[in-house]
Amino acid sequence: MAGRRVSKGAGVQVHGGKLRIWFKLQNGERCFESLGTRDTKANRKAAEALREEICHEIKHGSFSYSKYFPDSKRVLKTGMHSENIKNPVFEIFCGIWLKMQCDLAVSTRQGYERIIKFHWIPEFRGRRLEEITGLEIMSVLAKKNVKPKTYNNLITPIKGVFKVAYQHKLIGSDPSEKIKFARNQAPEPDPLTLEEVEFVLQFIKDKYPLSVYNCFEFAFFTGLRTSELIELKWTDIDLVHKIAHISRAKVRQVVNCHTKTYKPRDVELNTRALDALKRQFHITGSSGYIWLNPNTDKAYIDDRPLRRWIWVPTLKALSLRHRHCYQTRHTYATLLLMSGVNPAWAAKQLGHSVKIFHERYARWIDKADKGRELSKVEETLFSFQSNQRSTGIDSTEIKCANNVPKRRQLLVSSWYKRKKLVEAAGIEPASASTPPQDLHAYPELLI
Repeated sequence: MAGRRVSKGAGVQVHGGKLRIWFKLQNGERCFESLGTRDTKANRKAAEALREEICHEIKHGSFSYSKYFPDSKRVLKTGMHSENIKNPVFEIFCGIWLKMQCDLAVSTRQGYERIIKFHWIPEFRGRRLEEITGLEIMSVLAKKNVKPKTYNNLITPIKGVFKVAYQHKLIGSDPSEKIKFARNQAPEPDPLTLEEVEFVLQFIKDKYPLSVYNCFEFAFFTGLRTSELIELKWTDIDLVHKIAHISRAKVRQVVNCHTKTYKPRDVELNTRALDALKRQFHITGSSGYIWLNPNTDKAYIDDRPLRRWIWVPTLKALSLRHRHCYQTRHTYATLLLMSGVNPAWAAKQLGHSVKIFHERYARWIDKADKGRELSKVEETLFSFQSNQRSTGIDSTEIKCANNVPKRRQLLVSSWYKRKKLVEAAGIEPASASTPPQDLHAYPELLI
């Protein structure tokens, strides 16, 4: 009978010959506690009533673990005393907070877990949230001596933990509220030129399997994120309408049924991208996934094979500046802009909001605009000059308000200002007492 578990009612069991109850805390964790009583009808009834009372208090946020089970191993191990709901132990609540982050990308949540495990729990293990001060948090950050981006990564989860605890009135104040994020200048895109793109593709074509060449050509001329690229399937491609439907991504071996921005999009395929797909169809057309790892003939589980085994060695062999593999995306974005396409259309192709796209690629938008906008000015000037010639008007004879030719007016004005400046500097003025009659005779006045 020892060790057997027999259900006797809602939340009441027999375990090891004794009655025990189970219940769930507010964080969803299931707890089992032995009552140490024999299995009798009266004891079962009392156990059910006790469990009902505990569940009621948990629901209303007033449950105290130590009040009901002062000798429980859970109380001794985790510090769940009378204030177990109010003012919980740091590492316990961090675990609760992480479970609440179900809407985050897997990679982001895993990053938070590592930061809390290796940076914050060692500092505040066993401490109650109410005891931890903002000054202590800042002291821990000061010891790290890291770059602004890393500093902000460290702050994000700890601020999240205390913010949720404060919002749910588990602590009286948020000690992390006044800790500010560091100013961090995001690195600018570092795209390849079209010449560099061709060098890279030719090298990959000569050295690696054709499927790898097709994959990188498609990446360069569609601007897909690498996480979207490796999750692309043939069912996402519409060759008739020349469209790729992007709705999924694969990050750290986990398939996300959404893109980074949670918005699916249709990417219009240009000739280079279509050519790559047509060649690839002869290789993986019978497979579900478009791009397969040539070493395993299976879908890529993440972008590391493409990045470590293909991209980095290729740039090194060609003596090109090291860039992240993500620059294939930036290269296509800048190619679109320098080709003169509408930035709103380009943003839609890449899955950005127009605002983010303008912020990210402002420099290239400016470069693309300058030529077009200046050409409009030149066109206006050319039109004006042509109109003057057709009407026989001589610009040199245009009169000012005082009936003096405009060119003569400018000449006199320049001469007068020059004369006054020379006199003010204490230098003997020129002997000529009258203004020059011909501007070309005095080129120094053009300075």
